[in-house]
Amino acid sequence: MTFAVMKAQVLDMVSQENYDRFDEIFVGRAVNLGNVDFIDKTEVVDSYWTETTVANQLWYLLPSANYEITRVEWYDLSATKRRTLVKKTMEEMDTEYVFDENYEENQDWHQTKGNPEVWIPRERDVIGIWPACDTSVDTVYVYGRERHTDMSADGDTSEIPTEFQIIPLYFAAAMLLRSDNDDRTAKYEKKYQEEVFLAKRTVKDRNKRMPGVWRPYTF
Repeated sequence: MTFAVMKAQVLDMVSQENYDRFDEIFVGRAVNLGNVDFIDKTEVVDSYWTETTVANQLWYLLPSANYEITRVEWYDLSATKRRTLVKKTMEEMDTEYVFDENYEENQDWHQTKGNPEVWIPRERDVIGIWPACDTSVDTVYVYGRERHTDMSADGDTSEIPTEFQIIPLYFAAAMLLRSDNDDRTAKYEKKYQEEVFLAKRTVKDRNKRMPGVWRPYTF
Protein backbone atom coordinates (compact mmCIF):
# COMPACT_ATOMS: atom_id res chain seq x y z
CA MET A 1 0.00 0.00 0.00
CA THR A 2 1.41 3.36 -1.01
CA PHE A 3 1.07 6.44 1.14
CA ALA A 4 1.46 9.85 -0.41
CA VAL A 5 3.03 12.68 1.48
CA MET A 6 1.56 16.13 1.69
CA LYS A 7 3.73 19.11 1.17
CA ALA A 8 4.74 20.98 4.32
CA GLN A 9 5.22 24.71 4.57
CA VAL A 10 6.76 26.11 7.69
CA LEU A 11 5.73 29.74 7.81
CA ASP A 12 7.69 32.58 9.31
CA MET A 13 7.04 33.51 12.92
CA VAL A 14 5.47 36.73 14.01
CA SER A 15 8.10 39.32 14.91
CA GLN A 16 9.00 39.79 18.57
CA GLU A 17 7.70 43.35 18.76
CA ASN A 18 4.22 42.06 17.89
CA TYR A 19 4.36 38.94 20.05
CA ASP A 20 2.16 40.19 22.86
CA ARG A 21 -0.60 41.17 20.41
CA PHE A 22 -1.30 37.56 19.42
CA ASP A 23 -2.91 34.69 21.31
CA GLU A 24 -2.65 32.31 18.36
CA ILE A 25 -0.05 31.92 15.63
CA PHE A 26 -0.56 29.96 12.42
CA VAL A 27 2.73 28.26 11.66
CA GLY A 28 2.27 25.67 8.97
CA ARG A 29 0.57 22.47 7.90
CA ALA A 30 1.01 19.00 9.29
CA VAL A 31 2.58 16.43 7.02
CA ASN A 32 2.65 12.63 6.88
CA LEU A 33 6.17 11.57 6.00
CA GLY A 34 5.78 7.84 6.50
CA ASN A 35 9.01 6.27 7.71
CA VAL A 36 11.88 8.55 8.68
CA ASP A 37 14.33 6.23 6.90
CA PHE A 38 12.91 7.38 3.56
CA ILE A 39 13.55 11.06 4.20
CA ASP A 40 16.19 12.76 2.11
CA LYS A 41 17.80 14.84 4.83
CA THR A 42 19.32 17.25 2.33
CA GLU A 43 15.96 18.40 0.97
CA VAL A 44 14.52 21.72 2.05
CA VAL A 45 11.44 21.17 4.17
CA ASP A 46 9.03 23.44 2.32
CA SER A 47 9.44 21.70 -1.03
CA TYR A 48 9.66 18.09 0.04
CA TRP A 49 7.51 15.36 -1.51
CA THR A 50 7.88 11.60 -1.29
CA GLU A 51 6.00 8.32 -1.28
CA THR A 52 6.67 5.40 1.03
CA THR A 53 5.19 2.01 1.76
CA VAL A 54 5.28 2.46 5.52
CA ALA A 55 2.26 3.48 7.59
CA ASN A 56 1.58 4.34 11.23
CA GLN A 57 4.03 7.22 11.48
CA LEU A 58 2.99 10.86 11.25
CA TRP A 59 5.58 13.61 11.29
CA TYR A 60 4.73 17.20 12.13
CA LEU A 61 7.01 20.15 11.53
CA LEU A 62 7.47 23.19 13.72
CA PRO A 63 10.28 25.56 14.62
CA SER A 64 12.11 23.96 17.55
CA ALA A 65 14.66 26.74 17.91
CA ASN A 66 11.95 29.38 18.35
CA TYR A 67 9.60 27.51 20.64
CA GLU A 68 9.67 25.25 23.66
CA ILE A 69 6.87 22.74 23.12
CA THR A 70 4.62 22.07 26.11
CA ARG A 71 1.76 19.91 24.84
CA VAL A 72 0.21 18.44 21.70
CA GLU A 73 -3.44 17.86 20.83
CA TRP A 74 -4.92 16.06 17.84
CA TYR A 75 -8.17 14.53 16.64
CA ASP A 76 -8.16 10.73 16.36
CA LEU A 77 -10.55 9.49 13.66
CA SER A 78 -9.59 5.85 13.82
CA ALA A 79 -10.83 3.35 16.42
CA THR A 80 -14.28 4.67 17.24
CA LYS A 81 -14.84 6.35 13.86
CA ARG A 82 -15.59 9.46 15.87
CA ARG A 83 -13.65 12.71 16.00
CA THR A 84 -12.06 12.29 19.42
CA LEU A 85 -9.75 14.93 20.87
CA VAL A 86 -6.52 13.50 22.29
CA LYS A 87 -4.41 15.61 24.63
CA LYS A 88 -0.84 14.83 25.62
CA THR A 89 1.56 16.91 27.66
CA MET A 90 5.26 16.54 27.10
CA GLU A 91 5.49 14.74 30.44
CA GLU A 92 2.88 12.22 29.29
CA MET A 93 4.77 11.68 26.06
CA ASP A 94 7.99 11.35 28.08
CA THR A 95 9.78 13.63 25.69
CA GLU A 96 12.19 16.51 25.98
CA TYR A 97 11.67 18.92 23.09
CA VAL A 98 14.93 20.84 23.20
CA PHE A 99 17.27 21.89 20.43
CA ASP A 100 20.54 20.19 21.36
CA GLU A 101 23.75 21.58 19.88
CA ASN A 102 25.92 18.92 21.55
CA TYR A 103 25.21 15.93 19.35
CA GLU A 104 28.02 14.20 17.52
CA GLU A 105 29.11 15.93 14.34
CA ASN A 106 28.76 12.77 12.27
CA GLN A 107 25.11 12.32 13.22
CA ASP A 108 22.64 13.78 10.76
CA TRP A 109 19.79 13.46 13.24
CA HIS A 110 19.78 13.86 17.00
CA GLN A 111 17.46 11.61 19.00
CA THR A 112 15.75 13.36 21.90
CA LYS A 113 16.03 11.93 25.38
CA GLY A 114 13.15 9.80 26.59
CA ASN A 115 11.45 9.14 23.27
CA PRO A 116 13.06 7.22 20.39
CA GLU A 117 10.37 8.46 17.98
CA VAL A 118 11.21 12.15 18.22
CA TRP A 119 14.12 13.38 16.15
CA ILE A 120 15.70 16.77 15.55
CA PRO A 121 17.30 17.35 12.14
CA ARG A 122 20.71 18.98 12.18
CA GLU A 123 20.91 22.58 11.00
CA ARG A 124 17.16 22.88 10.69
CA ASP A 125 14.68 24.43 13.10
CA VAL A 126 12.06 21.69 12.97
CA ILE A 127 11.24 18.62 15.01
CA GLY A 128 9.19 15.50 14.36
CA ILE A 129 6.28 14.23 16.44
CA TRP A 130 4.57 10.86 16.17
CA PRO A 131 1.21 10.99 18.02
CA ALA A 132 0.42 7.72 19.79
CA CYS A 133 -2.61 6.81 17.74
CA ASP A 134 -3.65 5.19 14.46
CA THR A 135 -2.95 6.71 11.05
CA SER A 136 -6.32 8.47 10.83
CA VAL A 137 -5.45 11.84 12.34
CA ASP A 138 -7.25 15.12 11.86
CA THR A 139 -6.24 18.63 12.92
CA VAL A 140 -3.19 18.82 15.18
CA TYR A 141 -2.58 21.60 17.68
CA VAL A 142 0.87 22.16 19.15
CA TYR A 143 1.28 24.43 22.16
CA GLY A 144 4.48 26.05 23.25
CA ARG A 145 6.32 29.00 24.72
CA GLU A 146 8.39 31.27 22.55
CA ARG A 147 12.15 31.29 23.00
CA HIS A 148 13.88 34.67 23.02
CA THR A 149 17.47 35.62 22.29
CA ASP A 150 19.15 38.89 23.20
CA MET A 151 21.98 40.42 21.23
CA SER A 152 24.56 41.88 23.61
CA ALA A 153 26.87 44.77 22.91
CA ASP A 154 29.75 42.49 21.98
CA GLY A 155 27.61 40.53 19.52
CA ASP A 156 27.07 37.44 21.64
CA THR A 157 23.60 35.96 21.97
CA SER A 158 22.10 34.43 25.10
CA GLU A 159 18.79 32.78 25.66
CA ILE A 160 16.19 34.59 27.75
CA PRO A 161 14.04 32.38 30.03
CA THR A 162 10.84 31.28 28.29
CA GLU A 163 8.43 32.47 30.97
CA PHE A 164 5.68 33.62 28.66
CA GLN A 165 2.07 32.68 28.12
CA ILE A 166 1.43 29.42 26.30
CA ILE A 167 0.31 30.01 22.73
CA PRO A 168 -1.23 27.49 20.33
CA LEU A 169 0.58 26.73 17.09
CA TYR A 170 -2.08 25.61 14.63
CA PHE A 171 -1.43 22.92 12.04
CA ALA A 172 -4.02 22.23 9.36
CA ALA A 173 -5.19 18.64 8.97
CA ALA A 174 -2.83 15.96 7.74
CA MET A 175 -5.07 13.63 5.78
CA LEU A 176 -3.73 10.23 4.81
CA LEU A 177 -3.95 9.50 1.10
CA ARG A 178 -4.45 5.87 0.11
CA SER A 179 -3.67 5.16 -3.53
CA ASP A 180 -5.68 1.93 -3.46
CA ASN A 181 -8.91 3.73 -2.61
CA ASP A 182 -9.82 6.42 -5.11
CA ASP A 183 -12.93 7.53 -3.21
CA ARG A 184 -11.05 7.98 0.02
CA THR A 185 -8.17 9.70 -1.70
CA ALA A 186 -10.51 12.16 -3.41
CA LYS A 187 -12.27 12.83 -0.12
CA TYR A 188 -9.01 13.61 1.66
CA GLU A 189 -7.73 15.72 -1.18
CA LYS A 190 -10.91 17.81 -0.98
CA LYS A 191 -10.51 18.15 2.78
CA TYR A 192 -6.87 19.12 2.33
CA GLN A 193 -7.78 21.88 -0.13
CA GLU A 194 -10.40 23.16 2.31
CA GLU A 195 -7.76 23.37 5.03
CA VAL A 196 -5.43 25.26 2.70
CA PHE A 197 -8.26 27.71 1.92
CA LEU A 198 -8.96 28.26 5.61
CA ALA A 199 -5.26 28.79 6.31
CA LYS A 200 -4.97 31.36 3.54
CA ARG A 201 -8.10 33.13 4.77
CA THR A 202 -6.71 33.19 8.31
CA VAL A 203 -3.53 34.87 7.13
CA LYS A 204 -5.51 37.29 4.96
CA ASP A 205 -7.80 38.27 7.86
CA ARG A 206 -4.83 38.93 10.12
CA ASN A 207 -3.19 41.02 7.43
CA LYS A 208 -6.30 43.20 7.47
CA ARG A 209 -6.34 43.51 11.25
CA MET A 210 -2.61 44.07 11.62
CA PRO A 211 -1.07 45.39 8.39
CA GLY A 212 2.64 44.79 8.05
CA VAL A 213 2.86 42.00 10.63
CA TRP A 214 2.31 39.04 8.32
CA ARG A 215 4.13 38.69 5.03
CA PRO A 216 2.13 37.21 2.15
CA TYR A 217 2.25 33.42 1.87
CA THR A 218 1.70 31.08 -1.04
CA PHE A 219 0.39 27.53 -0.81
